Amino acid sequence: MYLADFKGRIRLLDVETGEVETVLEGLTIPQGLTALNGRLYLSDMGNVCELIEAEQEMTRWPCVTADHLQHDLLSRSSAQILSYRIGEDGALTDRQVVVDKLLSYAYDHSPNGLVNDGEYVYVSIGHPYGGGPRLDGGHIMQAVDQLAANGGRTELMGTIARFRPNDAGLTDAVEVYATGFRNIYGISIGPDGVIYGADNDTEDGLAKGGQLEEVNAIVEGGFYGFPYYGTNQAPPEAQVIEPVAVLQGTISTVAYANEQGVYVAHLAISADETGFVIDRFDYETFTPTRIFNYTPSHVTAILERDGLLYLVTFSGQIQIINPEHTDILDSERRARQEIFTARMDKIIGGQEPVISSNYAVYIEESDAERNLIYVQNPCQQEDLESRFFVHIDPVDRNDLPEFRQEHGFDNLDFIFGNYGQRIGDRCIAVRQLPEYDIITVRTGRGERWQGVISLE
Repeated sequence: MYLADFKGRIRLLDVETGEVETVLEGLTIPQGLTALNGRLYLSDMGNVCELIEAEQEMTRWPCVTADHLQHDLLSRSSAQILSYRIGEDGALTDRQVVVDKLLSYAYDHSPNGLVNDGEYVYVSIGHPYGGGPRLDGGHIMQAVDQLAANGGRTELMGTIARFRPNDAGLTDAVEVYATGFRNIYGISIGPDGVIYGADNDTEDGLAKGGQLEEVNAIVEGGFYGFPYYGTNQAPPEAQVIEPVAVLQGTISTVAYANEQGVYVAHLAISADETGFVIDRFDYETFTPTRIFNYTPSHVTAILERDGLLYLVTFSGQIQIINPEHTDILDSERRARQEIFTARMDKIIGGQEPVISSNYAVYIEESDAERNLIYVQNPCQQEDLESRFFVHIDPVDRNDLPEFRQEHGFDNLDFIFGNYGQRIGDRCIAVRQLPEYDIITVRTGRGERWQGVISLE
């Protein structure tokens, strides 16, 4: 098994013995990997980290720079698709640049996942812009224009692109297969020949009526909605292909398809637990079944061998799981949900809210923590899309994180989907408060409602 890491290496894992050896060094940040006709193809984010380091005399990992520097740095960045011949011992030789001059923005909005169907290599390429339709004068979009003028492949941004390599691992043409994606990390081809991927929507997409994450069945020529704020914001004439499933209030990293369904790794956030999980979506209804609970960190790749799934995580660990043991996970999830529901019933039924408005707000205190509980009953669709502000006034300003001290208060603003869930007719969100002594908490939903809670 070939593994790519953030130190610019390709490593070879013997899955029988667990031994790992480095077979290639000197890359920037290699992302996707796929093997076809004796060659390994990989996406490498290029030189943007080196440019940032030279400009700022430091690298603000993961290669994020200030807005005023983005125009120049991004316009000079260049990510690539490379290919190497695979030797009998796994060695990689005969380096070829298959595609060059791809816009490289940070470490993730670049060429990411690779997959092949035996003829074509497909690559998911992120879009650098995080908002809705283009805003003229923005640093990123200026950089896009400048890179395009210099021959950069900006027409490939936010797409699934593909190419047919020759025996030398090169190609004469790269074509756009599908468009309308903000950023898909890992893609996979299902038994029906459809490409599956989970698209990261805009960070405030949920608050503006969109969806944070979309599981898409990607077909040739399809348009999937970006730069609109979620597919439901696009006008009918845009002819957007709707997602087959939606993950609200989460972050997805990779999709893997086999005969049983589409496995999606994503960050599941509930009121009492948070962690990366694996859900499998069946092809008929795309209803999720929990396959694995709480990996050590982001899952960056899912592979299969002898009926077992290999989950490669951002922390460098590989988890091997049996995807058929779902009954245990479903039982655990139901039990956790029952405990949480009973806990909320006790709080809501046993005390008066400290704020009574569109949402009722309660205080939950224990020896271990102190929480704000937001409850709407009954809740509507718009309540699932709420954005809350939470400003904390401390007794001692020195207790605040250093970057907050000059402002004098802590900011714990959040979107409902990141901390809340719908249970029956109720929407419930739990936001943990800091451990330091607090004078007041100011919270609400913008101009709709707000209140002040005294904790002295």
